[in-house]
Amino acid sequence: MAKHPDLEALLQYLDGDLPAQQNEAVAAHLHVCSQCRMDEQRLRDARAETKIGRREASTFRENLRKWEAARLQLDAHGDVLKLRVVSELAPYVGAAAAKRILRAVEDSGENLLSTIEPVLGLFLGKSAAASLVNRIIDRVIMRT
Repeated sequence: MAKHPDLEALLQYLDGDLPAQQNEAVAAHLHVCSQCRMDEQRLRDARAETKIGRREASTFRENLRKWEAARLQLDAHGDVLKLRVVSELAPYVGAAAAKRILRAVEDSGENLLSTIEPVLGLFLGKSAAASLVNRIIDRVIMRT
Protein backbone atom coordinates (compact mmCIF):
# COMPACT_ATOMS: atom_id res chain seq x y z
CA MET A 1 0.00 0.00 0.00
CA ALA A 2 1.69 3.17 -1.22
CA LYS A 3 -0.28 5.64 0.88
CA HIS A 4 -1.65 5.58 4.39
CA PRO A 5 -5.07 3.95 4.75
CA ASP A 6 -7.78 6.47 5.55
CA LEU A 7 -9.90 6.27 8.69
CA GLU A 8 -12.68 4.43 6.89
CA ALA A 9 -10.27 1.76 5.62
CA LEU A 10 -8.89 1.29 9.14
CA LEU A 11 -12.40 0.89 10.53
CA GLN A 12 -13.29 -1.62 7.82
CA TYR A 13 -10.03 -3.44 8.53
CA LEU A 14 -10.93 -3.71 12.21
CA ASP A 15 -14.40 -5.01 11.30
CA GLY A 16 -13.02 -7.50 8.78
CA ASP A 17 -15.06 -5.81 6.04
CA LEU A 18 -12.26 -5.20 3.53
CA PRO A 19 -11.78 -7.36 0.44
CA ALA A 20 -8.96 -9.85 0.98
CA GLN A 21 -6.41 -8.06 -1.21
CA GLN A 22 -7.06 -4.68 0.40
CA ASN A 23 -7.04 -6.29 3.86
CA GLU A 24 -3.59 -7.74 3.15
CA ALA A 25 -2.36 -4.36 1.90
CA VAL A 26 -3.56 -2.58 5.06
CA ALA A 27 -2.03 -5.28 7.27
CA ALA A 28 1.30 -4.96 5.44
CA HIS A 29 1.18 -1.17 5.75
CA LEU A 30 0.43 -1.37 9.47
CA HIS A 31 3.46 -3.62 9.85
CA VAL A 32 5.79 -0.87 8.60
CA CYS A 33 4.00 2.39 9.56
CA SER A 34 4.04 3.33 13.24
CA GLN A 35 1.72 6.32 12.69
CA CYS A 36 -1.01 4.12 11.21
CA ARG A 37 -0.46 1.44 13.88
CA MET A 38 -1.01 4.16 16.48
CA ASP A 39 -4.23 5.24 14.73
CA GLU A 40 -5.41 1.63 14.53
CA GLN A 41 -4.69 1.07 18.22
CA ARG A 42 -6.56 4.25 19.15
CA LEU A 43 -9.56 3.01 17.19
CA ARG A 44 -9.35 -0.37 18.94
CA ASP A 45 -9.07 1.34 22.34
CA ALA A 46 -11.97 3.68 21.59
CA ARG A 47 -14.12 0.74 20.57
CA ALA A 48 -13.19 -1.17 23.71
CA GLU A 49 -13.96 1.81 25.95
CA THR A 50 -17.28 2.62 24.30
CA LYS A 51 -18.24 -0.94 23.31
CA ILE A 52 -19.08 0.14 19.76
CA GLY A 53 -20.54 -2.72 17.76
CA ARG A 54 -20.46 -3.37 14.03
CA ARG A 55 -23.76 -1.58 13.42
CA GLU A 56 -22.56 1.57 15.19
CA ALA A 57 -19.24 1.36 13.35
CA SER A 58 -21.11 1.10 10.06
CA THR A 59 -23.14 4.20 10.96
CA PHE A 60 -19.92 5.98 11.89
CA ARG A 61 -18.35 5.09 8.55
CA GLU A 62 -21.44 6.30 6.69
CA ASN A 63 -21.34 9.62 8.59
CA LEU A 64 -17.63 9.84 7.84
CA ARG A 65 -18.32 9.34 4.12
CA LYS A 66 -21.00 12.07 4.23
CA TRP A 67 -18.65 14.42 6.05
CA GLU A 68 -15.86 13.77 3.57
CA ALA A 69 -18.17 14.30 0.58
CA ALA A 70 -19.46 17.55 2.06
CA ARG A 71 -15.91 18.68 2.80
CA LEU A 72 -14.84 18.01 -0.76
CA GLN A 73 -17.94 19.61 -2.19
CA LEU A 74 -17.33 22.82 -0.27
CA ASP A 75 -13.61 22.64 -1.03
CA ALA A 76 -13.16 22.71 2.72
CA HIS A 77 -9.65 21.37 2.96
CA GLY A 78 -7.49 21.55 6.05
CA ASP A 79 -7.96 25.26 6.70
CA VAL A 80 -11.68 24.97 7.42
CA LEU A 81 -11.19 21.81 9.47
CA LYS A 82 -8.37 23.43 11.41
CA LEU A 83 -10.50 26.50 12.18
CA ARG A 84 -13.24 24.27 13.56
CA VAL A 85 -10.77 22.28 15.65
CA VAL A 86 -9.14 25.48 16.95
CA SER A 87 -12.55 26.66 18.15
CA GLU A 88 -12.97 23.39 20.08
CA LEU A 89 -9.44 23.38 21.52
CA ALA A 90 -9.18 27.06 22.43
CA PRO A 91 -11.20 26.89 25.67
CA TYR A 92 -8.82 24.22 26.97
CA VAL A 93 -5.39 25.30 25.75
CA GLY A 94 -5.93 28.82 24.37
CA ALA A 95 -6.26 29.92 20.75
CA ALA A 96 -2.52 30.46 20.20
CA ALA A 97 -1.61 27.02 21.54
CA ALA A 98 -4.42 25.39 19.53
CA LYS A 99 -3.12 26.99 16.33
CA ARG A 100 0.42 25.92 17.16
CA ILE A 101 -0.67 22.32 17.80
CA LEU A 102 -2.46 22.23 14.45
CA ARG A 103 0.57 23.41 12.45
CA ALA A 104 1.72 19.81 12.17
CA VAL A 105 -1.62 18.68 10.73
CA GLU A 106 -1.51 18.08 6.99
CA ASP A 107 -3.78 20.14 4.73
CA SER A 108 -5.86 17.04 4.02
CA GLY A 109 -6.44 16.62 7.76
CA GLU A 110 -5.56 12.94 7.55
CA ASN A 111 -3.17 13.06 10.52
CA LEU A 112 -5.38 15.27 12.68
CA LEU A 113 -6.18 12.81 15.45
CA SER A 114 -2.74 11.22 15.58
CA THR A 115 -1.20 14.70 15.84
CA ILE A 116 -3.39 16.36 18.45
CA GLU A 117 -4.09 13.57 20.95
CA PRO A 118 -0.48 12.98 22.11
CA VAL A 119 0.14 16.73 22.47
CA LEU A 120 -3.10 17.24 24.37
CA GLY A 121 -2.18 14.28 26.57
CA LEU A 122 0.94 16.13 27.71
CA PHE A 123 -1.12 19.14 28.81
CA LEU A 124 -4.39 17.62 29.94
CA GLY A 125 -3.56 14.02 30.77
CA LYS A 126 -4.45 10.93 28.78
CA SER A 127 -8.07 10.63 29.89
CA ALA A 128 -8.94 14.31 29.41
CA ALA A 129 -7.17 14.34 26.04
CA ALA A 130 -9.15 11.30 24.89
CA SER A 131 -12.38 12.96 25.99
CA LEU A 132 -11.52 16.15 24.15
CA VAL A 133 -10.60 14.24 20.99
CA ASN A 134 -13.93 12.40 21.20
CA ARG A 135 -15.67 15.77 21.52
CA ILE A 136 -13.81 17.04 18.45
CA ILE A 137 -14.83 13.95 16.50
CA ASP A 138 -18.46 14.43 17.52
CA ARG A 139 -18.66 18.20 17.02
CA VAL A 140 -16.30 18.78 14.09
CA ILE A 141 -15.96 15.57 12.09
CA MET A 142 -19.32 13.86 12.60
CA ARG A 143 -21.27 17.12 12.30
CA THR A 144 -23.16 16.75 9.04
